[in-house]
Amino acid sequence: MTQPIPEENLTPGDQKNMVFMGTHYRERSGQRIVVETGAKTVLGQIAREVKELSVTQTPLQQKIGKFGRFIGLLVLGSAVAIAAVGISLGMSVVEIFKIVVAASVATVPEGLPIVVTVTMAIGISRMAKRNAIIRKLPAVETLGSTTVICSDKTGTLTKNEMTVKVIYDGRHSCEVTGTGYEPKGEILHEWEHTDPEVREGLLRWCASDALQ
Repeated sequence: MTQPIPEENLTPGDQKNMVFMGTHYRERSGQRIVVETGAKTVLGQIAREVKELSVTQTPLQQKIGKFGRFIGLLVLGSAVAIAAVGISLGMSVVEIFKIVVAASVATVPEGLPIVVTVTMAIGISRMAKRNAIIRKLPAVETLGSTTVICSDKTGTLTKNEMTVKVIYDGRHSCEVTGTGYEPKGEILHEWEHTDPEVREGLLRWCASDALQ
């Protein structure tokens, strides 16, 4: 399309007179005028937005972070208490320092990251046996905390099914109930049962459209 589009603020998909960077064509040739380059192109804007996305921590990572802060405060409080007791007993600064360092090091759970990693690896192995491939370890724990999964609205990608939801015959717009390939459902108009004439017209229209 070479004519200008009268509408404004259209999405890139509706700008039919534009050829965006990364677009491939198979036939014919033509002349193009460059209007944006680099980061100002649509592809550059998408790349910038993806780069600016913040990484959200999983629930387990948040819990480990809280646990780490709790351990840090506990070690700091214990160090102060040990130092106070040592001073009251007349111990030297060197002895107090050694005891505080030893107690602090012993308090830090060094094996916690290893335990978490091994546990997640076991989870990945179990999910792989159920034909679920996980690319990243944190995803295992995230799936365990998921209560709602949103997929594409038609189920085309997840179930290889496409279900008709609305039928329009030129005059009437009707809803269709039912899902998948199961031949069950009703034709409704504004979520009410359609009268026989409307239903018959819809069936004739669908049949003629299928023959075309």
